[in-house]
Amino acid sequence: MLDRNRLRQNSGLPGLDMGVELRRASNAHRQRQWEAFLDQHRALYCRVIRRAVHRYRVRNGLPENWHPTFIQGMGLQTQMRRLFATRFRDWRRQQP
Repeated sequence: MLDRNRLRQNSGLPGLDMGVELRRASNAHRQRQWEAFLDQHRALYCRVIRRAVHRYRVRNGLPENWHPTFIQGMGLQTQMRRLFATRFRDWRRQQP
């Protein structure tokens, strides 16, 4: 980051705020960790989503060949992503 600020100053541009840059780098790192976590647990994630659709169908007495609409599917997927986000936060706390 210091090198980038030096280059910006040499080009006549204002320097970047270090707090903002550190936050951006931290968020990017967390996003990469989240994507790696989902990739690592992809099979489980897909199984959990299939299971959620099945439970929704059974609870509402829908036929075997029923498939969720786009909005229903997004709602189920959002719930499952929240569940996995909780697992991700727990996993991150355990990391050194």
